[in-house]
Amino acid sequence: MNLRLIIASVTAVMLFVPNLLIAGDIVIVGNKSVAESKLNKQDLKNIFLGKKTTWSDNKKIVFVTQDNSSASDQFLTEYVNKSTSQFSSYWKEKVFTGQGTPPKSFASDKELIQFITQTEGAIGFVSSGDGLDNVKKITIE
Repeated sequence: MNLRLIIASVTAVMLFVPNLLIAGDIVIVGNKSVAESKLNKQDLKNIFLGKKTTWSDNKKIVFVTQDNSSASDQFLTEYVNKSTSQFSSYWKEKVFTGQGTPPKSFASDKELIQFITQTEGAIGFVSSGDGLDNVKKITIE
């Protein structure tokens, strides 16, 4: 196979199947109390930007992230349309203007899952489907 054919094939895959390349291993998880089992991308984005604050049953949304990690980079790019630095700047401005509190952030999937398991209304993301017995997997449409 020549190099041009390989490059053309990779480019075609990147254009037509972006979700597989960007967020293939990201799993959205919530506390079992979360009423929703599916969210659309806009609702997920609004949750992580602090614009959507309650679930359909009027319970408070508690959203959490991971510290700078590849999972965080993938999630923010795919679902929030921001880089890690843009997301950080966004929340610094919200705090400075008194319009919000940034999400709690965790160093590992395990810590994040433990918090979500113990916190009603919590939602976050992890880098794989391991150890998710005590949380609800949320599908993104």
